[in-house]
Amino acid sequence: MGMRLRLLLPLLLPAAMISLHADSTGRISGKVTSSDGKPIVGAVVALKRLDITWLKEIKTDAKGSFFQVGLEPREFEVTISAPGYISHREMVRIPLADVANRNVVLRTTSEGPAAGTTAAPAPEDAAMKAENDATEAFNAAVGFYSNKDYAQAVAPAETSYKSFKDALAKSTDEAAKPELAEKLQKANRLLGMIYFNAGKKADAKGLLETHLETTPKDPVVISALLNICKELKDKEGEAKYQAMMDTLEGPRPEIPYNEGVTALNAGNYRGAKEGALKALKVKADYADAYYILGIAEFGLNNLKAAKESLRKYLELAPTGSKAGEVKEMLKELR
Repeated sequence: MGMRLRLLLPLLLPAAMISLHADSTGRISGKVTSSDGKPIVGAVVALKRLDITWLKEIKTDAKGSFFQVGLEPREFEVTISAPGYISHREMVRIPLADVANRNVVLRTTSEGPAAGTTAAPAPEDAAMKAENDATEAFNAAVGFYSNKDYAQAVAPAETSYKSFKDALAKSTDEAAKPELAEKLQKANRLLGMIYFNAGKKADAKGLLETHLETTPKDPVVISALLNICKELKDKEGEAKYQAMMDTLEGPRPEIPYNEGVTALNAGNYRGAKEGALKALKVKADYADAYYILGIAEFGLNNLKAAKESLRKYLELAPTGSKAGEVKEMLKELR
């Protein structure tokens, strides 16, 4: 079989679907029996398009019958298989607004092959089915994620990730593997972000770290990992991802400022002063940092420095939320 063409659709779009309009589609039906005329229940009938990535599997009922509607009027590769039987494969042209009837007799392995049979379905069929299942699950997970329904998004995201891994492992089409690898990477990121937002921080960490190995400048993922490390009290990881975030966005004064506020609330004036000075090093006109610095200097009994910092706050934020408090403090420091 020649190299198959692949449908290049972005994962965030709905998976390709076959039209169900009766005036533009056709059907296939038939019955699968053994050589002694008995129906084979649960035989798998695989319908495959060779022009695009599309594969659908149906099973025979209690009478050995199968039926599928909504097929485009073109050629499909039809493979019929069942445990203990030699698979049957043929090309079937689906008629427009009509039905293609196919009754197939499967022979056991001991009976030997008949014309039109093959030993087993092509390995690439399994890879294509896994890819189709993965894409369908991915799109479902994206829908839940977009609606912030993270709990519902977990199951389809897990299915998508596992199925893309399965498709990549089973694929024998070397030209298709880079595309599958890219889709697996997207599924990896999606599952990691869903775990993160669903509160499964430890599970998210490994997936998101794997994503950064190939996409090191993803600010959303870096921010999530920074948050995870803070929650897990992983100081080394926190420093690592903070440095990565600073490289992408530049240093943020809010971070050392918040450290200063935390220290001040704990009565640690030296820590508060250190945080305020770090914030001012990043942003010299950060008024609130001067407020923290003024309080810290007052607590350290550096009254002159305290007055200078509080006056600087008023200079930068004369109508700020702390202006009234600062004015009262300056009166006391005269």
